[in-house]
Amino acid sequence: MFGLIQFFRSNEPSPLPTLSIIGDDTTIHGDTITGSGDLRIEGTIRADVERDGRVVVAKDGAVYGTVQAQSILVAGTARGELLADDTLVLSASSNVRARLQADSLNIESGADFKGEVYDTSEASSHAPSSGDHDSTEPIPPPFIDEEAHQIFPLDETAEETGI
Repeated sequence: MFGLIQFFRSNEPSPLPTLSIIGDDTTIHGDTITGSGDLRIEGTIRADVERDGRVVVAKDGAVYGTVQAQSILVAGTARGELLADDTLVLSASSNVRARLQADSLNIESGADFKGEVYDTSEASSHAPSSGDHDSTEPIPPPFIDEEAHQIFPLDETAEETGI
């Protein structure tokens, strides 16, 4: 029996990543929720979320605010901004009204999405530095084909269609 207690009180780092879960019966109101591990949202968060790991918004989960994480998967509802350092996925069951920014974006067929999409690498290379913005070169917004859930840069679309 003492061996089992010792096992649970081990001071060695856990081989499993930290996972926080906001249960389906929980609603959180606040300013900012921060953490270093993964976060699964099954309830409702009305606050900004900043995580070093992954954020998953479950099918019945909802988040209202800015979500910043390494990667984000939305199967439920999201309103605000979704900012992923790596991958952002909107699953077929998602309902999203947000500004999206990620290195890699996957919008599954059936996802209900309305908003703006930015590529992280392009956004950082086009971002004006303090006071050095050249107003003669406006950055065109992306063209979003909502039927096909595809993202096309404005200049490539014009060339292909002859517009």
